[in-house]
Amino acid sequence: MGSVDSEGTNQVHDFAPPITPSGLFWTVLIPDDAVTVNLPAGTAELHVQSMDLLDSYAIPNNLAGGPTEPATVGFDLYWSDPTAVESLVNAEQGFAGTFLDVTSALQWSAQTVEFSFVSDPPQTSTSLFDLLGFEANGVYVASAGEIATPIP
Repeated sequence: MGSVDSEGTNQVHDFAPPITPSGLFWTVLIPDDAVTVNLPAGTAELHVQSMDLLDSYAIPNNLAGGPTEPATVGFDLYWSDPTAVESLVNAEQGFAGTFLDVTSALQWSAQTVEFSFVSDPPQTSTSLFDLLGFEANGVYVASAGEIATPIP
């Protein structure tokens, strides 16, 4: 396997939800019970099994509404081991956030009628840059100077 070139001409699979009539793309609703987060501990997990998507073969084909075939994907994503915490407050822009530098690990699979793929186990992942955090904006920003924290 290699990387996909900037034009997508060597891309063979592109697993993505359909583009909605409003133009929203690459977005899908995940059940609440698929996600667990413990921000104070700096950990989170996302587990999805047998999600129905489409294989549109390449990003340009996906964006142009080209041919697709049914596909199923699954993934287990883990965030953990925080090493640093940064809190940002920008009252002028109405934004506040608390972010933790963490490590991530992923296992991913996909299947169509004629193709299947399973990644290596999550323990073999290499984590380059990952943040886990809480962000608030607009009316949800705490009083000026306060650090953003999730409200239970």
